[in-house]
Amino acid sequence: MRLRTKLLVVMLPVVLAGLTLQWLVSSYEQGRQWAGQHEELLTHLLDNAALRIVQDRHRVLETYALENVPAYRERYETAALAELAELASRSGTELFVLDGQGDVLLPAGLVLDEASPLPESSAAAFVQAIGGTSYLLAARHFEPWDWTLVGGYPADARNLAIRRVNLAVTSTLLLTGFLMTVSLFVGLDRLVVRPIRLLEENARALARRRRPLDLQLAGKDELSELAAEMEAMATAIATHTAELERSNAELDHFAAAVSHDLRAPLRAIVNIAGWLEADAGPLPQAALDHLDRLRDSAGRMDAMLLDLLRYARASQVAGKADQCAVRELIEAQLALLAPAKPVTLEIDAPVATLITPEAPLALVVRNLMDNAIKHHDRGAVQLKVDVCRGDRRAIFRVTDDGPGISPAEHDRIFDIFRIRDGQSSGGSGIGLALVRRIVQRLGGTMRVESDGTTRGTTVVFDWPLDCTLLTNAPAANPAPRLAAVA
Repeated sequence: MRLRTKLLVVMLPVVLAGLTLQWLVSSYEQGRQWAGQHEELLTHLLDNAALRIVQDRHRVLETYALENVPAYRERYETAALAELAELASRSGTELFVLDGQGDVLLPAGLVLDEASPLPESSAAAFVQAIGGTSYLLAARHFEPWDWTLVGGYPADARNLAIRRVNLAVTSTLLLTGFLMTVSLFVGLDRLVVRPIRLLEENARALARRRRPLDLQLAGKDELSELAAEMEAMATAIATHTAELERSNAELDHFAAAVSHDLRAPLRAIVNIAGWLEADAGPLPQAALDHLDRLRDSAGRMDAMLLDLLRYARASQVAGKADQCAVRELIEAQLALLAPAKPVTLEIDAPVATLITPEAPLALVVRNLMDNAIKHHDRGAVQLKVDVCRGDRRAIFRVTDDGPGISPAEHDRIFDIFRIRDGQSSGGSGIGLALVRRIVQRLGGTMRVESDGTTRGTTVVFDWPLDCTLLTNAPAANPAPRLAAVA
């Protein structure tokens, strides 16, 4: 997962949680404000309007001493109820009037739940259901007529008002959250992600030796300090690499010159041994044996010098990259070896072709097969070569059924002049060092897979699928350690 995606995944829940919390707080505050405002309205309505209507009608009856005349009292009570109904209609509230027995006088026909009677008076507003509808209520008692006046606002109206406010608040919060998320994302991308990506790209370029680092990160933050350290590291690596390349070039030139110049005296020694045998007349058998050993030793030395010359030249992987048929190349190398032992070769190559110089790959495959055949301790040899596709590289696996190699020897067999302990195959000890150097020159690796307790050894190496993409091959690896000739 990319860093941008991680930042987005981290920021979104935080922003959403903040918006949700803000919405809950807003809903709670709106509910409290609505209840407080409407409680004041109900109190004002009952004390300054509803009770005044009833008191005015009662005062007229008292003034004319008609309070105890049923006909007049009933007429004035009916008139008061009509005015209260009109007041409720004008104010948008509900007014309930109950007599002393708890019967509802206004609105007519309403029957209250006996399990939830209304109080005769209340100092503060309360919430109660009337006729199946929830109301915010306030009550006042008119003692002369034993009436209870109850004013109320439907809770549905309260909820609708809160929803409207919440919709506006939610829209504002969503817009604010979106803008905050975009701002944070853009800011983090500009201040953190882009510099990190620049560091990543330049580190990758440094690994491939494409170009020197040029980070250009201004400022005094940690990323700028890291960029400066990377530039300093790149400069040190470039200097050290140049010194290694120069040293390796000098070593390669020296090895090539020595190998070439020493082969001429060896040829002279072989020729002189032949002349002695031909011109000195009959020689004792012991002398003839000495001459044979001399020629054999000179031949082995010549082969070693030739391998050393090839090793020195392996730092330059020469040849034009072209289509190379993998299966045909492998089969051709076994034919060139012409082994004395019977060899069964199995090839599994899903990768049919490579774009590569053919000669270096052929040398690597041939040397690995030759090494497996030389060290085989039985009459018949079974070889298997697998070639599968990796990340822009082909993975070669060369497997034999010979004696295994102990893990302690896995790295040492690639040392130059290293011959496996207890074995004498007539080799120079350069072959495996040579092929690994060729593989390393093309940015690959070579390793051995064998536990040493069971039969069979697998040598694994990787090769570019397309060598034309290697615009700048990696620098030559430091020369392998010189091992004592066994």
